[in-house]
Amino acid sequence: MTAPNNGSLNTHTLGNLTRSFALAKKGRTDFNDLLVDSVDETISEVLGARVTRAFWYHYQAFLGITREEMPYRLDTLFASLKGTFGVGGETLGRMIVKKLYAKVNVPLELKPNHSLAEYVEELKQILAQDLMISTDPKGESRVDSEKEHEA
Repeated sequence: MTAPNNGSLNTHTLGNLTRSFALAKKGRTDFNDLLVDSVDETISEVLGARVTRAFWYHYQAFLGITREEMPYRLDTLFASLKGTFGVGGETLGRMIVKKLYAKVNVPLELKPNHSLAEYVEELKQILAQDLMISTDPKGESRVDSEKEHEA
């Protein structure tokens, strides 16, 4: 995974970031929502909706962590997946991370000795940096603003 080194964004990524920024303006914690959605969707796609509900029940009842708290306890999430599903939990964790990166159209480059939580934190930093670079004080994307000035 590499962040754009010149601060430029492709149009698709900019669209995703702009959409995420709009969600945040509506009071949603968009990154956290994307992360929880990625967990839900991955477990549901692989193991079904029933297992997804059972996982969240276990996560809250036995670990005392709600869905809303999960983004702040990533190590616990991935350890719980491994504890609940064994070796398959590691695969589920990688699938969750891949889905999360795909949702925001950022390429994922797997690195040796990198924890799944580190990938999630890196993505959060990339998106925060790109969002700061891609918006002007009015909340408009710089790419859109520059195009207006060129016309």
